[in-house]
Amino acid sequence: MKETELRRLLALGEGPRLEFKARVPNIEQLGAIVCGFLNSSGGYLVCGMTDAGQVQGTTLLEDEMQELEAEVHLKLTPKALVSFELQQLDGKRLLVVEVPAGPDAPYAYANSIFLRDGVASVEAIRDLVLRRQIEPERWERRFS
Repeated sequence: MKETELRRLLALGEGPRLEFKARVPNIEQLGAIVCGFLNSSGGYLVCGMTDAGQVQGTTLLEDEMQELEAEVHLKLTPKALVSFELQQLDGKRLLVVEVPAGPDAPYAYANSIFLRDGVASVEAIRDLVLRRQIEPERWERRFS
């Protein structure tokens, strides 16, 4: 992601598709946030930003980020393409996690299904499964 794209994204402020964290959350919280984005319309998690939208930065190193990414991918089912990236903004390091909308919902992290507002209820899980059955099969998933 280029700096101009990152600035444009951050200018939107927090919402259903963008979440700021001042610090990098622990692995369970991080997995729950990623899972919640996958089970909704996707989005971005930016660590190193205050809730007010101020760049605070993080001390996360590249190898630590790769460990977090591997752990999230390990406990996430079904597998999904989630990208972790360290970005520099105003001389400070940010962790940007890009999560696309998941085509194979419901997704689970460590055997729990999460939505953007927390752990999914039985009704919400039922809705995710029914929505998946109603939506037509995407062309790129069909056998050739």
